[in-house]
Amino acid sequence: MIELIDIHKWLGGQEVLRGVDLHIETGETLVIIGRSGCGKTVLLKHLIGLMRPDQGRILLNGFDYARLSTPELYAMRRRFGMVFQGSALFDTMTVAENVGLGLREHTSMSRDEIAEVVSERLRMVGLSGLDHQRPAELSGGMKKRVALARALAMDPEYVLYDEPTTGLDPITADMINELIKCLQAQLTITSVAVTHDMKSAYKIADRIAMLYQGRIIFSGSPVEVRETGNPVVQQFIQGIAEGPIECR
Repeated sequence: MIELIDIHKWLGGQEVLRGVDLHIETGETLVIIGRSGCGKTVLLKHLIGLMRPDQGRILLNGFDYARLSTPELYAMRRRFGMVFQGSALFDTMTVAENVGLGLREHTSMSRDEIAEVVSERLRMVGLSGLDHQRPAELSGGMKKRVALARALAMDPEYVLYDEPTTGLDPITADMINELIKCLQAQLTITSVAVTHDMKSAYKIADRIAMLYQGRIIFSGSPVEVRETGNPVVQQFIQGIAEGPIECR
């Protein structure tokens, strides 16, 4: 289990996270929703250790990894895979080189062993045979799948998704959602996704938490989110201008 306790973060003189309390159960898919710019990605970066809180604790199975030394933090990060919003593939590398990057940098595996893992991960995301292509030759959905294959290459316990369907057409977005669900069931990993796409959230989530004004204001199952009387949550999930959330 991962637990965030009273997390605060200031960026550019603004308090982005204002006391976030959140727990993530082992094996679940948690989706964090909220408006663009509300701090969802900042929260995700705290989970993987790319940012450290100015106040509060982040516990991984009871151990506070927000206070780890840099070498300890690097070792902890190997337990995580991350799918970045823009996929973050290296244009100068082939698909296979992108997927195998972490294995080359952080393991002593041979070239043949890495190639075997890369081939298997590409098969899992439905991209067998594309090893030698470059990111520029791929569609947006294919780039997302390559990024997911790279995130899975080191057998992580946790996979984090930053806006996994942003910029995709509805059919491709649904395909990515189905892939996330399938891999979750197949690999029994713990997943955390941040998004403002409610269709995606309802499809992949075991639980949904809403971030608003720097805090988690609601957490529950997709059914509980739909049925809550919280006016902020209802305004967001219905996508309406009138309500307590200021439109600016």
